[in-house]
Amino acid sequence: MKLPPDAFPIFTPEEHRGYRGDRNQLRPSIAADTLFLVGSRRAFELESDQLRDLAEDGPARIGEAWGRHYCAEIGLGPAFLVHGKSELPGGMLHVVLCEDS
Repeated sequence: MKLPPDAFPIFTPEEHRGYRGDRNQLRPSIAADTLFLVGSRRAFELESDQLRDLAEDGPARIGEAWGRHYCAEIGLGPAFLVHGKSELPGGMLHVVLCEDS
């Protein structure tokens, strides 16, 4: 899958920051073994490099050798509260793309 080069404009973290309590953040949810990322357009634009890399390069990379996986660290924003049992650093989502076994 190839996204057009201008699918996500590039924004710096400074441009991304909004008002106090800013809701321009990605929020993860899992349903039926599927990861959903929900958020504003600006939230997706800030993480566009990681998302694009995962979608475009990930499938080819895991196909290069059996058992290989491909990871991405996606920022969720400063207001994301980490679940008490999570080992993730606050505000980060570690996504692993691998073959279904």
